[in-house]
Amino acid sequence: MRALSTALKHTGLNKFSIKKLFLFIVLSFIIGISAKAQTVTHITTLNGLSTNNLTQIIRDHNNYMWIGSYSGLHKHEGSRIKVYNKIGKDSASMSANEMHTLFEDRQGFIWAGTVAGLDKVNPVNGFITHYPLNSGDEKSPSIGYIISITQDKYDSIWASTSIGFFRIDYKTGKYNRLKISKDGSGVPEGNTGYKSGITTDKGIWFQVGHGMLFYDYQKHEFHHHYYNPNHEAVFDLNGASDILYGSDMCADKNGNLFFVCRDTLLIQFNYNTQKIDSFNIPFPPGAWRCCYSVVLDGHDNIWIGFRHGGLLIFDTKNHRFNSIKNTGSNDLLSSNYVYSLCEDYKGNMWVATNNGLDIIDYYNKSIRKYELSNLPDYKDLKFESGILSASQSKIFIPFYNDKIFTFQTNNDSIGSISIDKTKFKGIAYIIAGKNESLIAAHQNSLCLLTSSQHKNSCTPYHSVMNKILQDRQQNILWQTVSGNYEVYKTRNAILYIVASNTITDTLQGDGFMKEACLSYNQQKLIYLTENIDLVIYDFTSKKGDTIRIPELAKQIGFEFSIPRDVLEDKQSNIWITSQNGLLKYSLLKKVLTVYTTNNNLSHNFTYALAQDHVGNVWIASLGGIDLYNQTTGAITNAFDFPSGNYMDAFGSSIYGTDSMIYFLAGNKFVKINPTLYYKTTTKPPTLNLNDIIINGTKFLFDSNHANTSFSYQQNRFEFQFGLLDFTKQNKLQYFYYLEGLEKTWVNAGTKAEIVYNYVPPGNYIFHVKAIDAD
Repeated sequence: MRALSTALKHTGLNKFSIKKLFLFIVLSFIIGISAKAQTVTHITTLNGLSTNNLTQIIRDHNNYMWIGSYSGLHKHEGSRIKVYNKIGKDSASMSANEMHTLFEDRQGFIWAGTVAGLDKVNPVNGFITHYPLNSGDEKSPSIGYIISITQDKYDSIWASTSIGFFRIDYKTGKYNRLKISKDGSGVPEGNTGYKSGITTDKGIWFQVGHGMLFYDYQKHEFHHHYYNPNHEAVFDLNGASDILYGSDMCADKNGNLFFVCRDTLLIQFNYNTQKIDSFNIPFPPGAWRCCYSVVLDGHDNIWIGFRHGGLLIFDTKNHRFNSIKNTGSNDLLSSNYVYSLCEDYKGNMWVATNNGLDIIDYYNKSIRKYELSNLPDYKDLKFESGILSASQSKIFIPFYNDKIFTFQTNNDSIGSISIDKTKFKGIAYIIAGKNESLIAAHQNSLCLLTSSQHKNSCTPYHSVMNKILQDRQQNILWQTVSGNYEVYKTRNAILYIVASNTITDTLQGDGFMKEACLSYNQQKLIYLTENIDLVIYDFTSKKGDTIRIPELAKQIGFEFSIPRDVLEDKQSNIWITSQNGLLKYSLLKKVLTVYTTNNNLSHNFTYALAQDHVGNVWIASLGGIDLYNQTTGAITNAFDFPSGNYMDAFGSSIYGTDSMIYFLAGNKFVKINPTLYYKTTTKPPTLNLNDIIINGTKFLFDSNHANTSFSYQQNRFEFQFGLLDFTKQNKLQYFYYLEGLEKTWVNAGTKAEIVYNYVPPGNYIFHVKAIDAD
């Protein structure tokens, strides 16, 4: 774990006094910074949302996320979700629970367009100001939906609605409805995207049903399809008869606007140069032709969200679209009905759907997960898997009684080798022979795999091991090569040493798991016996040194149970997996160390090990894949497996010839790029103090309150805080102490709030920190 400690200064939170009591707030964090695989965190009503049917999402200047919905406005503060609702006839609450657009103005207020009007929320004190917009028609006063909210250069708020645009004076709150007109004095209509307005120095751009709309600050006139005095092509992208739904719009720092036009084109328009580029959208089948969410991410790529169509990501460098859709299993997207998109400060994309929130870490591809097959038998793991092996360009993944999956390392493609199951059953291991030949270890035999244009076949492979397998009715579980020696382990736990097609030694191993490996220098064989003793066998002398691991484990109070894999690292440590923890035996110090979930293992049931090019050890367990850092001695989680993940892979891991690490866990095949993993950096998360409540009243802190004095009666304090790493909440623990009152840190667990019922006069420093178990 990498330890970080910092004092984070919030506006006005540095110091204040209570008569003779001085309180200094110190926010710090100690967190392991690690790269994660491309993953998703799903947030629903189980995590504090009032509904899963969400409509709009934005990020404010303090990095809080605000989410609109059909049932209230949500503020995601990291450790909790605060909900603003319509409460009966309470005028201090929201004007309505249903809303379809959100906006943060330059002063930091949050605007929500509800079905009952326009609300401005003060995020500091929660005070809500209502702007009940009216059409001006006594017979039909309703404005319908508020679709988009924008602030112009002079701070006025522009709200597009079902009946047109409204402009609200920021200081007075007075508003006027803009004229519907086809000349430069008004707008042709008010139908826009939900995030449509882009403010520039010269004016405001909108994307409306007839195409682009621009308001010129200097000339006080509107340019659009019907009024285009400069004959600009951008206003003629839609024809006069094309009344379409306006899409969302986003802009980059170079003056490029991005939006969807005529449902089939992504437009890139530079408002400085007037250059227009268009890209054909591979429109998702079944998607609605309206309501497109369009957002620019931190990699300068464009995300487009579709109702019933999932996501498209447009790579602005190679002009390609990539699709993310929900297909029903282990998807990055929980629903294809996408309402809104917004990137958080850590680079994760938040996707608001009708099935909750998806926080997608898309760009971290140092760890990739692959599904071997979508067939039900593989998803339900009705087949027992063999052990990974490799040739120069492929990883072989045998599944007993069915087929052999292949992973092409140069292009990450998954294929398969099918053979005649009536003749060759139970292929457990593939041996890469000379000249790219493949030898399959199947039931009681070895066979040579050959491929033709029409089919794959398996012919008998004559060798001393093939005769032993047939005579003793055994099957090979694992094989390796050290110099002139070949090592074979069979399912009855016998290890055969072969040289020049002759058996030179026979060793008794343990169980039908792998439980064996070569030493780091490739000169010795390390294996476990049926008594789970560790043996280091010398090929030349044919002698082995025995280390009685069970006895050493009992001496430190550990009950060793069912090992699966063994590994020697470059530091002369031997690692052994088990069902109740991970063991490390130091050959230099003669000391056994045990690691469990108390040491940050994802799960005590460990089953596979691999070492990367810098010597760090990767551990697979039922909880995921962890990394042991040889320098720091810390274990961090690199990849999570779903809860309840079943493992039927016996010691299945491999360090490939491409310097990648591969793990197999049931139907999940995981590829790790260690070099990319170590290069990947994560922006340190922010620990925010959300609220201070004194004697039941919220304390409005700002720079003017740095030395505020309080009476001695104001002595009940409540602090609410949260680490703004929205994907880590289930792994965080908070600690606090009031220096001057308490002498050490107090563990608050996952509860991110502290209450002091009485603080006597004195000098205090309040500390709070978050610790990430990773």
